[in-house]
Amino acid sequence: MPIPDPRGSLRALGWSSFFSRQLASFDPSLTPARVVAEYGSTFVVRTADDELTVKTAGRLRVDAGRLPAAGDWVLLRDACIMALLEPRTALQRKGAGRTSDLQVLAANVDLVLIVTSANRDLNPRRIERYLVAASRGGADARVLISKGDLPDDPAPLLQRARAAANGAPVHAFSALEGWGLDAIRRWIPPETTAVLVGSSGVGKSTLLNALLGRQEQDVKAARDDDDRGRHTTTARRMLPLPEGGWLLDTPGMRELALPGGEDLGGVFDDVDSVARRCRFRDCRHEGEPGCAVEQAIDAGDLDADRVEGWARLAREDEYQQRRKDEMARRDQKVRQVKRTRANRVAMLARERERW
Repeated sequence: MPIPDPRGSLRALGWSSFFSRQLASFDPSLTPARVVAEYGSTFVVRTADDELTVKTAGRLRVDAGRLPAAGDWVLLRDACIMALLEPRTALQRKGAGRTSDLQVLAANVDLVLIVTSANRDLNPRRIERYLVAASRGGADARVLISKGDLPDDPAPLLQRARAAANGAPVHAFSALEGWGLDAIRRWIPPETTAVLVGSSGVGKSTLLNALLGRQEQDVKAARDDDDRGRHTTTARRMLPLPEGGWLLDTPGMRELALPGGEDLGGVFDDVDSVARRCRFRDCRHEGEPGCAVEQAIDAGDLDADRVEGWARLAREDEYQQRRKDEMARRDQKVRQVKRTRANRVAMLARERERW
């Protein structure tokens, strides 16, 4: 009787040859597992056979450069995470405060579902920001407009969202009335992982409950004063869907500070193509002669607010790149000081031996 391959039973969790190839670099006695929930320094993981609550080895942050995130594949020994596999995709944001560290919000996701609601929350600039983050992380993205039953005519909202999405699919749904959900289910087939992102109170928990077919997350009513929902999700968790896929729920974010990158992920192709026609390569689009972007705005071919969002993200990229360069120079200086100090100590030790 053939011995079953334990790797095969991991495929339902999202395991693929991308991760199998990495195993050659590690101790074969380590057990692969996927992080399905993170609670500070404690993690819940699923192996081929079991679900475990585990901690991390003391050197993991140093060796891997970060702690695991929901969706990561890790290697275990005795209920301890010993190694972190390279993620296939990673949704990231800049860490809080003045640090230049990056925070992985979700790893190894196939689809980013950007949830906004058909009320005051719908913000095209925020949609663009999430789309850039998804593109840089290597995942596909779709924009979901929740609470589609609220407006009498959702067409203007859909038009605003599609203008910001620049070709990414936009889909309205109502978890309360039950329409629009079947399409979302089809987007998350077996062995696929999707992540829900968006501001607090846009309806992510309500959508999660509807897709799961049970009351997994508590849902609070919208506030009367500003029509906004309330924060309910407090941890990042991956949950299995009845159809076989996985849905990763995340807490609502007030801010998605992008870590910076070489481009904006094709989200602003319409603006980029016009900007390349400017007379000057370093045109700031602020009154320079021959600015094709300002001409397109005047002609109604580009939306001024969208251009401002594009420019704002480009400025953030420029700032983040300067920060990275400054941090690299600082780290190099620190290493040089430590090297000099170590050399001096070694020289003094040799002199003492001669005495």
